[in-house]
Amino acid sequence: MKKLFLFLAFAFGVAALGAQTPTPPKKNWTPPSYKIYAQSLSDEIMAAHPELISVTFHGVPPGLKDVYTMFAGSYLDRIGNPDDDDDIMVTKSGITIIDPRWHRPKDPIKKFVMMVPLRDAAGENCGLLVLAYHHEANDPSTEMDFYKSSYAIRDALAKKIPTYTGLYEKAK
Repeated sequence: MKKLFLFLAFAFGVAALGAQTPTPPKKNWTPPSYKIYAQSLSDEIMAAHPELISVTFHGVPPGLKDVYTMFAGSYLDRIGNPDDDDDIMVTKSGITIIDPRWHRPKDPIKKFVMMVPLRDAAGENCGLLVLAYHHEANDPSTEMDFYKSSYAIRDALAKKIPTYTGLYEKAK
């Protein structure tokens, strides 16, 4: 009986551990084998803005329908991950989400996240740009500071996006 109890305790413990281990999201898009223009823009933004932790581009790749995905960004292993509901909401409606990441004790990096509609040179919304800023407790930056910085980055970027489909072309 003692052996059965130990076996069951071990089995339940293993099952509980398995339940706690998150499985990586299944990819819903595979980028081409070459570096796309959006990825080169992501690299440029990261190089020019040391205050950023990350930058990611989200949208529906050309030729697909309702396949909302991250298609470029500073975390290459996340490219092709399906978008979350809030990502899709920004892409579809063109709203901005200001996310100060309050009360997230499990978040190892203190950050402030801005989710802004991505725009092309004509001013049309064409996806989502997510900018994550370093934001330690003693940082005096306000929500308005992050808002202004994000829009400045986004608006400068828009001038480099003649068309949404051009973001998927081979980088020069």
